[in-house]
Amino acid sequence: MCIAGVLSGDLVLYWAGRHWGEQLLNRRVVRWVLTPEREVRLKDAYCRHAVKTVVTVRHVMGLRAAAFLTAGIARVPFWKFILADASAALVGVPFTFGLAYFFTKQIDVPVDVSIPVFRTRDILTSNATGTIAASIMDHEYNVESSQTWSGGLQYELLPSTMVEVSYMGTWTLGADNATVRNVPEPGPGPIQSRRPIPQLSRINAIRFDGRSVYHGVTLKAERRLRTNYAFNVSYTLSTSHDDASSPGATESEANVPQNVRNVFDETGEWARSSFDHRHQFVASGMYELPSFAATGGFKEAAFGGWRINAIVTAQSGAPFTVNLGVDHANIGAGPAQRPDQLLDPNLPGPDRTADRWFNTSAFALPAMFSFGNAPRNSVIGPGIAGVDLAIAKTWTFARATRMEFRWEIFNLFNRANFDIPERTFGTPNFGRIFSAKNPREMQFGLRVSF
Repeated sequence: MCIAGVLSGDLVLYWAGRHWGEQLLNRRVVRWVLTPEREVRLKDAYCRHAVKTVVTVRHVMGLRAAAFLTAGIARVPFWKFILADASAALVGVPFTFGLAYFFTKQIDVPVDVSIPVFRTRDILTSNATGTIAASIMDHEYNVESSQTWSGGLQYELLPSTMVEVSYMGTWTLGADNATVRNVPEPGPGPIQSRRPIPQLSRINAIRFDGRSVYHGVTLKAERRLRTNYAFNVSYTLSTSHDDASSPGATESEANVPQNVRNVFDETGEWARSSFDHRHQFVASGMYELPSFAATGGFKEAAFGGWRINAIVTAQSGAPFTVNLGVDHANIGAGPAQRPDQLLDPNLPGPDRTADRWFNTSAFALPAMFSFGNAPRNSVIGPGIAGVDLAIAKTWTFARATRMEFRWEIFNLFNRANFDIPERTFGTPNFGRIFSAKNPREMQFGLRVSF
C-alpha cells in the first residue's frame, strides 16, 4: 500500500511534465535561462541516462520532484520510467519505513504509573491486597426484537382539510439495560465477605433481558395551505412501561435495579417509563396576511408578503424515581436503593409548587438491612407548555432573487417549565425545584436567495 501511494505521486509528476511541460518551457523567464539549444541537449542526455537518473534521484530528497517532472518533459518512455521508479521504490521504501519503525518502536509510560504485576490468569489466586471491580456484558446475549402494530383512519372533512385517528403499539424484548453483579444479600456485617465472589468487588454489567411496551392513540386534524392559512393539530394519549428507560443514568432515575435478583417481580423495576408523557398536544399553523398583496409600489414592499407561524406545545409530566442517598441495605455501592412509600406522593395540581412539588411525607426509611417498597417511577414530574411564534416577510426581486426577514420568539409567554425536583430522600432539598428550562428567547434573521 505504501509503495502504491509513492508510485502514484511520482506518476502525477511524470504526466504533468508530459502534458504541460512544453507550456512551462515557453515561459519567458524559463527561456531566458534554458535556450532551445540547451533544451535539446538536456532532453537528449536525459533520454540516454533515464534509468540511472530515475533510480538515483528516487533516493535524493529535493531533486526527486524536479527530475520526475523533467522525465515527462523529455518524453522518456512510460514503461522505462515506471520500471526504473518501481525498482528503486521496492528497495528504498521498505528500508526507509523499516528504519523509522526500528528506531521508534517503544511504549512511553509515565514514571508515576504503576504497571500491574499480576495477569488475568493468576490475579484471583494471588494473595489479596485489595478488591477488583469489573465491567462486563452478560454472556447470555440476546438480539433485541420489537413487534409493532399500527392502524389508522382518515376522512376528508372539508376541501383541503382531513381528520385522522390512529393507533400504534410496540412490544420490545431483549433490550440492553444496566445492572450490577456480585451483590450480596441485604444484611449486617462486612460487605466484601458476603459477596458471591469475595475476591471481586461489584461488577457493572449490561443485561439483555429488558422489556418495554407502548400503546398510543392519536387524534389529528390537518389543513393544507389554502386561502392564506394552514394548520396541523394533534393530540396523543399514550402509555409506556419498561424495566429501565435507558442503559445509563438520567435526571429521572439511575436505570439500575434496586434488587438485582428480582427485576421483574411485583416489587421490581417494571413501571411507567421515565419518558411516558401520558397526554401530549401539539398544534402548528401558518397565516399569510393578504393586506396590500399585489398592489405594487411602496405599499406592497412595506406591508405585503407578511406571514405568521406559530407552534403550541403542551404535555403532561413524566414520572421519576425517588432514591436513597445511603447504603441502607448494606450491599455496597451500585444498586439504586429506594425508600418505603406510605401513600400516593403526587399532590393535586393546584398544590404543586417549586418549593414542594410532591408530598415528601409519603416516603420513609425502610427497616435496616432491607429494600424499600417504593415503586420505580412513582412520582409525576412537571409538564411542559409553550408557544413559539415566528413573523416573516419576503421580498421578491428580479432574476429570482428573494430576501426574507424573520423574527422568531421561543416560549412567547415566558412560562416557567420546571425541571425534575430533588429526588434523593433525606436530603435538605428533597421535593424542591431549583431550575427550569429555557425562558423566552428571540432571534432575528435576514436571508437572501439568488
